[in-house]
Amino acid sequence: MVSAADPEPEPAIVAAVGTFGVQGMVHIPDPLLRSTGWSREGNLPLVIQWIEPGRLRLHLESDVLEQLETYRTKFEHSDAEDAAAFIDMYRPAKLYLIKAARGTKYGVRLEAETASHLAIAMDGDRTIYLEARRAMIDIMSPNCRNKRLQNYVGEILL
Repeated sequence: MVSAADPEPEPAIVAAVGTFGVQGMVHIPDPLLRSTGWSREGNLPLVIQWIEPGRLRLHLESDVLEQLETYRTKFEHSDAEDAAAFIDMYRPAKLYLIKAARGTKYGVRLEAETASHLAIAMDGDRTIYLEARRAMIDIMSPNCRNKRLQNYVGEILL
């Protein structure tokens, strides 16, 4: 039983709708960032992982650095194609603290190579979907999110 003094449990998944900025900036809403447990001080080193077309995952660099170094060492001595795929799949980034007149915001700037994985047209709808869970944040294009929903719709309809 939860008493009035007990804090409410954090939801397993926190989601938000956002806009992919023209300069490659993805704004991370405070409640979504808070749910990851990450520091909100800014300039936090991250790793962006390609998951599938239209979907990227943000990890704290400190959480995945050891695994990345193991893979990096393995691919140093393999063919160029493996090394290129590894570099393309995992890219460095930073969580920025943006102080504005309307309050503090948080953002991650995606370089052009990384942003291209989202397949969002620069002149069209720039809506993105953000989901935070277990110290990770997923960034999804509308097409990716809709495809995921279609894959599960038969299993979760009431």
